[in-house]
Amino acid sequence: MTRFFRRGLPLRYRICLALLLAVRPASADELQVGPSLHYFDYSEFTDDGSRFNRETGFLPGFQIGVDNLASQDFRAHLEAEFYRGTVDYDGQTQNGVPHSTESDTTLYRLGGSVSYAFKDNFQSYLLLRYLRWDRSIRDNFNSILGANVPGVNEQYRWKEAGVGARAHLGCQPDCRWLLDVALLRVLDPEIQINLEDRGFGSPVLHLGEEYGVRAQLAWMLRWQENRRINLNLYYEAWDFGRSADVVVNRGTLFLVVREPRSETRSAGARLTFTFLF
Repeated sequence: MTRFFRRGLPLRYRICLALLLAVRPASADELQVGPSLHYFDYSEFTDDGSRFNRETGFLPGFQIGVDNLASQDFRAHLEAEFYRGTVDYDGQTQNGVPHSTESDTTLYRLGGSVSYAFKDNFQSYLLLRYLRWDRSIRDNFNSILGANVPGVNEQYRWKEAGVGARAHLGCQPDCRWLLDVALLRVLDPEIQINLEDRGFGSPVLHLGEEYGVRAQLAWMLRWQENRRINLNLYYEAWDFGRSADVVVNRGTLFLVVREPRSETRSAGARLTFTFLF
Protein backbone atom coordinates (compact mmCIF):
# COMPACT_ATOMS: atom_id res chain seq x y z
CA MET A 1 0.00 0.00 0.00
CA THR A 2 1.07 3.60 -0.48
CA ARG A 3 1.96 6.13 2.21
CA PHE A 4 -1.70 7.16 2.23
CA PHE A 5 -2.54 3.87 3.98
CA ARG A 6 0.55 3.48 6.17
CA ARG A 7 -0.89 5.54 8.97
CA GLY A 8 -2.63 2.36 10.11
CA LEU A 9 -5.85 1.95 12.00
CA PRO A 10 -7.27 4.65 14.24
CA LEU A 11 -6.00 4.45 17.82
CA ARG A 12 -9.38 3.29 19.16
CA TYR A 13 -9.37 0.37 16.71
CA ARG A 14 -5.84 -0.71 17.65
CA ILE A 15 -6.57 -0.54 21.37
CA CYS A 16 -9.77 -2.61 21.06
CA LEU A 17 -8.07 -5.16 18.82
CA ALA A 18 -5.15 -5.51 21.24
CA LEU A 19 -7.57 -6.14 24.12
CA LEU A 20 -9.44 -8.69 22.02
CA LEU A 21 -6.26 -10.58 21.09
CA ALA A 22 -5.05 -10.51 24.70
CA VAL A 23 -8.26 -11.89 26.21
CA ARG A 24 -7.72 -14.66 28.73
CA PRO A 25 -9.94 -17.73 29.07
CA ALA A 26 -10.94 -16.59 32.55
CA SER A 27 -12.56 -13.44 31.13
CA ALA A 28 -14.70 -15.08 28.44
CA ASP A 29 -17.01 -18.03 27.99
CA GLU A 30 -16.05 -18.59 24.33
CA LEU A 31 -13.12 -17.80 22.05
CA GLN A 32 -13.74 -18.00 18.28
CA VAL A 33 -11.07 -17.87 15.58
CA GLY A 34 -10.81 -19.01 11.98
CA PRO A 35 -10.32 -18.20 8.28
CA SER A 36 -12.85 -16.45 6.02
CA LEU A 37 -13.44 -16.00 2.30
CA HIS A 38 -15.33 -12.84 1.30
CA TYR A 39 -16.76 -12.18 -2.17
CA PHE A 40 -16.68 -8.42 -2.72
CA ASP A 41 -19.14 -6.80 -5.17
CA TYR A 42 -19.18 -2.99 -5.27
CA SER A 43 -20.84 -0.70 -7.85
CA GLU A 44 -21.04 3.07 -8.35
CA PHE A 45 -23.85 4.84 -10.18
CA THR A 46 -24.33 8.12 -11.99
CA ASP A 47 -27.08 10.54 -11.00
CA ASP A 48 -29.37 9.09 -13.69
CA GLY A 49 -29.04 5.58 -12.20
CA SER A 50 -26.72 3.98 -14.74
CA ARG A 51 -23.77 1.95 -13.44
CA PHE A 52 -20.46 3.81 -13.63
CA ASN A 53 -18.09 1.07 -12.49
CA ARG A 54 -18.00 -2.25 -10.70
CA GLU A 55 -15.41 -4.05 -8.59
CA THR A 56 -15.65 -7.79 -7.91
CA GLY A 57 -13.41 -10.46 -6.49
CA PHE A 58 -12.58 -12.78 -3.61
CA LEU A 59 -10.84 -11.51 -0.47
CA PRO A 60 -9.28 -14.03 1.95
CA GLY A 61 -9.26 -13.08 5.60
CA PHE A 62 -9.71 -14.16 9.19
CA GLN A 63 -11.86 -13.34 12.20
CA ILE A 64 -11.51 -13.55 15.97
CA GLY A 65 -14.21 -13.10 18.58
CA VAL A 66 -15.05 -13.58 22.24
CA ASP A 67 -18.36 -14.17 24.01
CA ASN A 68 -19.20 -13.46 27.62
CA LEU A 69 -22.37 -14.58 29.37
CA ALA A 70 -23.26 -11.49 31.41
CA SER A 71 -26.28 -13.21 32.98
CA GLN A 72 -28.59 -16.12 32.31
CA ASP A 73 -30.31 -14.25 29.45
CA PHE A 74 -27.79 -11.61 28.31
CA ARG A 75 -24.67 -12.32 26.26
CA ALA A 76 -22.01 -9.87 25.05
CA HIS A 77 -19.95 -10.48 21.91
CA LEU A 78 -16.86 -8.70 20.54
CA GLU A 79 -15.29 -9.49 17.16
CA ALA A 80 -12.68 -8.32 14.66
CA GLU A 81 -12.38 -9.21 10.97
CA PHE A 82 -9.68 -8.54 8.38
CA TYR A 83 -9.71 -9.16 4.61
CA ARG A 84 -7.15 -8.32 1.94
CA GLY A 85 -6.81 -9.09 -1.76
CA THR A 86 -7.03 -7.82 -5.33
CA VAL A 87 -10.34 -7.38 -7.16
CA ASP A 88 -11.22 -6.63 -10.79
CA TYR A 89 -12.20 -3.06 -11.68
CA ASP A 90 -14.49 -2.71 -14.71
CA GLY A 91 -15.75 0.78 -15.45
CA GLN A 92 -14.88 3.95 -17.30
CA THR A 93 -12.78 7.06 -17.07
CA GLN A 94 -14.16 10.45 -16.07
CA ASN A 95 -14.66 11.12 -19.80
CA GLY A 96 -16.79 7.98 -20.26
CA VAL A 97 -14.12 5.83 -21.97
CA PRO A 98 -14.39 2.11 -20.97
CA HIS A 99 -11.52 1.15 -18.69
CA SER A 100 -10.45 -1.99 -16.83
CA THR A 101 -7.79 -2.50 -14.19
CA GLU A 102 -7.40 -3.99 -10.69
CA SER A 103 -7.87 -2.64 -7.17
CA ASP A 104 -5.94 -3.58 -4.06
CA THR A 105 -8.60 -3.94 -1.37
CA THR A 106 -8.36 -4.18 2.41
CA LEU A 107 -11.35 -4.39 4.76
CA TYR A 108 -11.27 -3.94 8.53
CA ARG A 109 -14.19 -4.56 10.86
CA LEU A 110 -14.41 -4.25 14.61
CA GLY A 111 -17.62 -4.44 16.57
CA GLY A 112 -19.75 -5.98 19.21
CA SER A 113 -23.28 -6.98 20.08
CA VAL A 114 -25.48 -7.60 23.09
CA SER A 115 -28.10 -10.34 22.82
CA TYR A 116 -31.09 -11.35 24.91
CA ALA A 117 -32.45 -14.89 24.95
CA PHE A 118 -36.25 -15.05 24.93
CA LYS A 119 -36.05 -18.83 24.72
CA ASP A 120 -33.26 -21.39 24.52
CA ASN A 121 -33.49 -21.40 20.73
CA PHE A 122 -34.26 -17.72 19.98
CA GLN A 123 -32.34 -14.50 20.69
CA SER A 124 -32.58 -10.87 19.63
CA TYR A 125 -29.59 -8.52 19.61
CA LEU A 126 -28.26 -5.01 19.06
CA LEU A 127 -24.95 -4.48 17.27
CA LEU A 128 -22.49 -1.68 16.59
CA ARG A 129 -19.43 -1.92 14.32
CA TYR A 130 -16.67 0.28 12.94
CA LEU A 131 -15.59 -0.47 9.34
CA ARG A 132 -12.80 0.74 7.10
CA TRP A 133 -12.06 0.01 3.44
CA ASP A 134 -8.70 0.89 1.89
CA ARG A 135 -9.09 1.06 -1.89
CA SER A 136 -6.12 1.43 -4.24
CA ILE A 137 -7.13 1.50 -7.91
CA ARG A 138 -4.05 0.64 -9.97
CA ASP A 139 -2.60 2.52 -12.91
CA ASN A 140 -3.24 0.74 -16.20
CA PHE A 141 -2.79 1.29 -19.92
CA ASN A 142 -5.99 2.07 -21.86
CA SER A 143 -5.84 0.88 -25.47
CA ILE A 144 -8.71 3.16 -26.56
CA LEU A 145 -6.95 6.28 -25.29
CA GLY A 146 -3.52 4.95 -26.17
CA ALA A 147 -2.26 6.20 -22.81
CA ASN A 148 -1.83 5.19 -19.19
CA VAL A 149 -4.78 5.99 -16.89
CA PRO A 150 -3.50 6.91 -13.41
CA GLY A 151 -4.88 5.15 -10.37
CA VAL A 152 -6.12 6.62 -7.13
CA ASN A 153 -6.01 5.72 -3.43
CA GLU A 154 -9.14 6.12 -1.31
CA GLN A 155 -10.15 5.28 2.23
CA TYR A 156 -13.77 4.71 3.29
CA ARG A 157 -14.74 4.87 6.98
CA TRP A 158 -18.14 4.34 8.56
CA LYS A 159 -20.07 2.88 11.48
CA GLU A 160 -22.85 0.35 11.36
CA ALA A 161 -25.68 -0.04 13.87
CA GLY A 162 -28.28 -2.75 13.67
CA VAL A 163 -30.92 -4.92 15.25
CA GLY A 164 -31.23 -8.62 14.56
CA ALA A 165 -32.59 -11.99 15.59
CA ARG A 166 -31.22 -15.50 15.49
CA ALA A 167 -32.95 -18.85 15.83
CA HIS A 168 -31.53 -22.30 16.44
CA LEU A 169 -32.99 -24.85 14.04
CA GLY A 170 -32.83 -28.31 15.48
CA CYS A 171 -31.79 -28.97 19.05
CA GLN A 172 -29.54 -32.00 18.89
CA PRO A 173 -26.87 -31.70 21.58
CA ASP A 174 -23.90 -32.07 19.19
CA CYS A 175 -25.17 -30.63 15.89
CA ARG A 176 -27.50 -27.75 15.05
CA TRP A 177 -28.30 -25.04 12.50
CA LEU A 178 -28.50 -21.32 13.20
CA LEU A 179 -30.38 -18.69 11.16
CA ASP A 180 -29.40 -15.04 11.75
CA VAL A 181 -31.00 -11.94 10.13
CA ALA A 182 -30.22 -8.28 10.86
CA LEU A 183 -31.33 -4.84 9.65
CA LEU A 184 -28.40 -2.37 9.46
CA ARG A 185 -28.03 1.40 9.36
CA VAL A 186 -24.87 2.98 7.90
CA LEU A 187 -23.75 5.89 10.11
CA ASP A 188 -21.30 8.75 9.42
CA PRO A 189 -19.85 7.36 6.17
CA GLU A 190 -16.98 9.31 4.65
CA ILE A 191 -14.28 8.90 2.03
CA GLN A 192 -10.80 10.39 1.98
CA ILE A 193 -9.28 10.71 -1.50
CA ASN A 194 -5.52 10.96 -1.94
CA LEU A 195 -4.84 13.71 -4.48
CA GLU A 196 -1.52 14.75 -2.99
CA ASP A 197 0.52 13.70 -6.02
CA ARG A 198 -1.62 16.08 -8.11
CA GLY A 199 -1.30 18.92 -5.66
CA PHE A 200 -4.88 18.90 -4.31
CA GLY A 201 -4.28 17.36 -0.88
CA SER A 202 -6.50 14.61 0.59
CA PRO A 203 -10.07 15.92 0.76
CA VAL A 204 -12.68 14.18 2.92
CA LEU A 205 -16.19 13.79 1.49
CA HIS A 206 -19.20 12.91 3.63
CA LEU A 207 -21.49 10.27 2.10
CA GLY A 208 -25.21 9.72 2.55
CA GLU A 209 -26.43 7.39 5.30
CA GLU A 210 -28.40 4.40 4.02
CA TYR A 211 -29.75 1.04 5.21
CA GLY A 212 -28.41 -2.47 4.80
CA VAL A 213 -29.22 -6.10 5.60
CA ARG A 214 -27.30 -9.21 6.60
CA ALA A 215 -28.39 -12.85 6.60
CA GLN A 216 -26.39 -15.80 7.89
CA LEU A 217 -26.86 -19.55 8.00
CA ALA A 218 -24.49 -21.49 10.26
CA TRP A 219 -23.93 -25.17 10.87
CA MET A 220 -22.42 -26.00 14.28
CA LEU A 221 -20.83 -29.29 15.29
CA ARG A 222 -19.51 -30.08 18.76
CA TRP A 223 -16.58 -32.45 18.36
CA GLN A 224 -15.28 -32.35 21.93
CA GLU A 225 -16.76 -31.37 25.26
CA ASN A 226 -15.36 -27.84 25.02
CA ARG A 227 -14.65 -27.59 21.27
CA ARG A 228 -16.98 -26.67 18.40
CA ILE A 229 -16.68 -26.14 14.64
CA ASN A 230 -18.91 -23.62 12.87
CA LEU A 231 -19.41 -23.24 9.11
CA ASN A 232 -21.07 -19.89 8.40
CA LEU A 233 -22.50 -18.78 5.03
CA TYR A 234 -23.59 -15.15 4.82
CA TYR A 235 -24.93 -12.45 2.52
CA GLU A 236 -24.83 -8.73 3.24
CA ALA A 237 -25.81 -5.54 1.43
CA TRP A 238 -25.45 -1.84 2.15
CA ASP A 239 -25.45 1.47 0.23
CA PHE A 240 -23.68 4.81 0.40
CA GLY A 241 -25.51 7.95 -0.68
CA ARG A 242 -23.94 10.47 -3.05
CA SER A 243 -21.66 13.08 -1.52
CA ALA A 244 -21.99 16.82 -1.98
CA ASP A 245 -19.57 18.52 -4.35
CA VAL A 246 -16.31 19.60 -2.71
CA VAL A 247 -14.04 22.21 -4.33
CA VAL A 248 -10.29 21.81 -3.86
CA ASN A 249 -7.58 23.99 -5.32
CA ARG A 250 -3.93 24.05 -6.32
CA GLY A 251 -3.09 27.70 -6.43
CA THR A 252 -5.45 29.25 -8.99
CA LEU A 253 -6.52 25.87 -10.38
CA PHE A 254 -9.79 24.54 -8.92
CA LEU A 255 -11.19 21.01 -9.02
CA VAL A 256 -14.68 19.79 -8.12
CA VAL A 257 -14.63 16.40 -6.35
CA ARG A 258 -17.68 14.22 -5.69
CA GLU A 259 -18.38 10.61 -4.78
CA PRO A 260 -21.32 8.92 -6.52
CA ARG A 261 -24.01 6.75 -4.98
CA SER A 262 -22.84 3.18 -4.49
CA GLU A 263 -24.09 -0.29 -3.62
CA THR A 264 -22.21 -3.17 -2.00
CA ARG A 265 -23.53 -6.71 -2.34
CA SER A 266 -21.26 -9.32 -0.79
CA ALA A 267 -21.31 -12.94 0.31
CA GLY A 268 -18.88 -15.27 1.97
CA ALA A 269 -18.03 -18.22 4.15
CA ARG A 270 -16.35 -18.50 7.54
CA LEU A 271 -14.89 -21.58 9.20
CA THR A 272 -14.75 -20.92 12.92
CA PHE A 273 -13.15 -22.95 15.68
CA THR A 274 -14.83 -22.24 19.01
CA PHE A 275 -13.24 -22.97 22.38
CA LEU A 276 -15.53 -23.10 25.41
CA PHE A 277 -14.30 -22.22 28.90
